[in-house]
Amino acid sequence: GGTRAAQSVLAALLYSNTYEKSWKPMSIHCHFLHSAKPHPALYYKVSSLKDGKNYCTREVNLFQNDQLIFRATVSLQAYQLEGSAANLRGQLSHNRAPPLIGKDIDHPDDMLTQEELFKIWSKKAMNKKHLEYLKGKNCEEEVIRCYNREPCIWKLPLDMFDQDLVSDEERHAPPSDRTLRYWVKTKDSLKNPSIFNWVAIAYISDYFYLSA
Repeated sequence: GGTRAAQSVLAALLYSNTYEKSWKPMSIHCHFLHSAKPHPALYYKVSSLKDGKNYCTREVNLFQNDQLIFRATVSLQAYQLEGSAANLRGQLSHNRAPPLIGKDIDHPDDMLTQEELFKIWSKKAMNKKHLEYLKGKNCEEEVIRCYNREPCIWKLPLDMFDQDLVSDEERHAPPSDRTLRYWVKTKDSLKNPSIFNWVAIAYISDYFYLSA
């Protein structure tokens, strides 16, 4: 899911960015219509729904075997606003203040590597129904092998996958008030951060954040 969202953001930016003007995504709305397969190749088709001086909207359709399997609507904003929009003071903000290291989140050196945490989690999760397909296999190795294929490296808290370690206050809070904090970085350097920072964020938006 994150791969399709990330590649759709990339497709929209490659379609829209020019030498004279660069864009950044404001939102993406995804519709997962059919599952994707490893082969054959995926084909992205981008079309313009709205063109503006400061804002534009792109529709990204993903095809495999000539079947539409995914659709995204990506809203973009120009990096350099023009006209009256450039003179606006203050923007709507729906995000929380960033966490304080050492108070709201531990330093990455004090958190567990993905391999350390997956070993702990896999031992406890072997009795869970959703891991029954791993019966008879080495659960630790299977889980670690799966996540080591990912393009990201994580540093995670001990309670990441263990409800027993989550406080009652956090567990009973509405989903909109829950927090899930961890560190993540890409294994390889991003060639063009003005584009690929957004692609990376789209990718991880469909990952552990959903656990909240």
